[in-house]
Amino acid sequence: MSNYAREENREENREYNNTIQNYNTMKETFKIIIQNNVQIIILLGSGSNGKSYLINECRNYITENNYEILQDHMTPGQRCPGDFRNLLQTSEKIIMCYNFNPFTYYNPPIEKPNNTIVLDMNHIRF
Repeated sequence: MSNYAREENREENREYNNTIQNYNTMKETFKIIIQNNVQIIILLGSGSNGKSYLINECRNYITENNYEILQDHMTPGQRCPGDFRNLLQTSEKIIMCYNFNPFTYYNPPIEKPNNTIVLDMNHIRF
């Protein structure tokens, strides 16, 4: 194996380890937020960020803490601000996944309620 190939492998391993570390940090943060009964949790990421994997990995914990999961419920054709505002009025505990930030996407922007936390996973790439 050439020096160039070894260096390339080291760099790929370093990037992979950083991705795993970032994901694990996000997972711990996610669990703490659930533990603190935050009413609305939004997982944000453009794709291949681990949102679905995180939900599947934590599904029992999510269920035990009485959260409803709204995963992949808004496609580009369904990005209606009224629908999103209605979701924010829920009395249930919910977890939503978006590939866009619903608070900044609409014009005018929608104000984020105090009972809502957005976890941006865009820094994680698998």
